Amino acid sequence: MRLTTQQLKGMRDGKPKRKKWQAPILTPDGRILSDGTLVLTMMLTPSKNQEPSNRYARQNIHDAAMRDAYSAWLFAQRPKFKSVEITPKFYVWALRDEDNNNSLGIKGAIDGLKGNLMPDDSPKYMKLMPAEQVVDRKNQRLELWITAQLSQETPGATC
Repeated sequence: MRLTTQQLKGMRDGKPKRKKWQAPILTPDGRILSDGTLVLTMMLTPSKNQEPSNRYARQNIHDAAMRDAYSAWLFAQRPKFKSVEITPKFYVWALRDEDNNNSLGIKGAIDGLKGNLMPDDSPKYMKLMPAEQVVDRKNQRLELWITAQLSQETPGATC
């Protein structure tokens, strides 16, 4: 069987080329619910299989996640918390393996909120809850559900 020139252009070493990941068009959004929970909506970054091998391209994806998180925070009227509890909720095409959440875009989003929403991303100021996944084939996105974390200390208590 002979392949045409057009078919050969789509091949590399006899194998089909990997489809290039493209960022979905999604405007970041932020809102505060009636119970005080802040919900930030932003684009979903590529899975580990689709993530580019070029470190500069990976840095661009990280920077885009930071910009999206910051923009969503601005849409939510710039709330500030002393310490927060963050629950990431992924709306995905199909369920993903949750071994490495940094590859799923949480790191870039949290870096975009550091210094704005919360003082730092250390465990003293931020508690990261387990990620949830929901299948939504029409609108893939990442939502960060953020609640103010109440202090465990009682004011004026001495040991």
